[in-house]
Amino acid sequence: MTEPSGQTHDSPSDTLLGVEGVVTLAGFVLRAVNRRRRVALLCFSATIAMAGLALAITPRSYKVDARILSRPSYIMPGLTHPGRSIPIQAQQGTRGAVELVKSRENLAGIIADTKMLDSWKETRTGIGRVMDFLRTLVAGPIAEDDLHEALLELLDDKLWASVENEVIIITSNWHDPVTALEIVKAAQQRFLEDQFARELSEIRETIGVIESSLSRARTDLETAAERLEAAAGSSRGVQRVRRSPSASSSDSPSAATSEALELEREVTVRRQEIANTEASYSQRVRQAQNRLNDLRTALGPRHPDVVNAVRELEMQSIPPESLTTLRREEARMSQQLRRTQGSSVPPSHREILDLIPMGQSVDPELERAMQGYRSAETVFSDLTDRYDNAQMELHAAEVGFTYRFTVTLPPVLPRQPDKPKAKQFILAGIMVAFFLAILLAVAFDIMTGRIQETWQIRHLVGIPLLGELDEPNPHA
Repeated sequence: MTEPSGQTHDSPSDTLLGVEGVVTLAGFVLRAVNRRRRVALLCFSATIAMAGLALAITPRSYKVDARILSRPSYIMPGLTHPGRSIPIQAQQGTRGAVELVKSRENLAGIIADTKMLDSWKETRTGIGRVMDFLRTLVAGPIAEDDLHEALLELLDDKLWASVENEVIIITSNWHDPVTALEIVKAAQQRFLEDQFARELSEIRETIGVIESSLSRARTDLETAAERLEAAAGSSRGVQRVRRSPSASSSDSPSAATSEALELEREVTVRRQEIANTEASYSQRVRQAQNRLNDLRTALGPRHPDVVNAVRELEMQSIPPESLTTLRREEARMSQQLRRTQGSSVPPSHREILDLIPMGQSVDPELERAMQGYRSAETVFSDLTDRYDNAQMELHAAEVGFTYRFTVTLPPVLPRQPDKPKAKQFILAGIMVAFFLAILLAVAFDIMTGRIQETWQIRHLVGIPLLGELDEPNPHA
């Protein structure tokens, strides 16, 4: 037998405001999920399945970074030219780095280096292939020039370069991990090569200007020497004394010529060795690249053999130490040879005679000839010193480049995609599934138009509730 509970429900909680009202609504939501278990479970499962499908079909994006540390070099320039002041801005290797990496010429070179036109169709994602198929049906096959322009725009959007203090960061975000690695490797290599070529080309241009001036100075010195000898021959009371009494017999023209010929032979031998080593090195790199292309065509970009082939290509792309040594020796010998050839004065200049007047009076014509010769000799000596300093600067720039630019983070093959992040994607899917399941269960309770709980009588019908009756207990 049931009895009224004797409890009225005209408390302030009937307004559903305050803490008790929030508790009442929260309880209704939980009980709605319990009442609509099947609907909530079906909604939760469907949402999780859709999230998994979205994760499966979402295109992957692989991120590869490379970091290059640029450090100003003050030691080598200070040692080669102790009295010269070098502006700090001239030693900053980060200036214009972003523009060099993002330039159209550099992007086109990266496309050529990575053979992106050949591997584009092979590395396309499923959605990309469907889009290509639909585009082909509508507009026909895409031309190679149009594909190249499209790749340029895509690469410009997917390749970034930034500078943080003295660090140059090159980043690529691509849908294929192997291609992303090759893009960053090509961008890094091209940046270092361009920077190296720019620094050396400036010095070589300067050396060319000095060589031209040195050639004119040598001609002027020969002319001044002829005028001096002619003036000495027509002048009286002149005693002739050797100009360079301290010069040893080894400084004779024949000795200098023999030394130059010997250096020239050694330079030729070194250059031949460098050519042979470079040919062998290029052949190994080419073979590794061809093997990678064949495996990628046959097995796909993500096959383990393709990954191993990429690592093998990385190892083969490292220049051998012997090649670096040979290049340094060739540069040193070439510098010594140019110094010997450039600073050598013709025999008539080496044996030019000092003309010392014996009396009080000096022949004006002879004096003018001596002054002209000394002035030409000063210019020639100054240009010779500049030429030697420029050659030393060139050699120091070649050797010191590896100290100025250091790859602190080489590009590596990414193990997992950068986007979408699976853990975050799954966690967000679960949260959305919970929310939708609860929302759908409550919506079903409301849309039925039926009163599910007693507090709805007061707020929906407006009838005061006097009490509640418990359900009969069949076991009583």
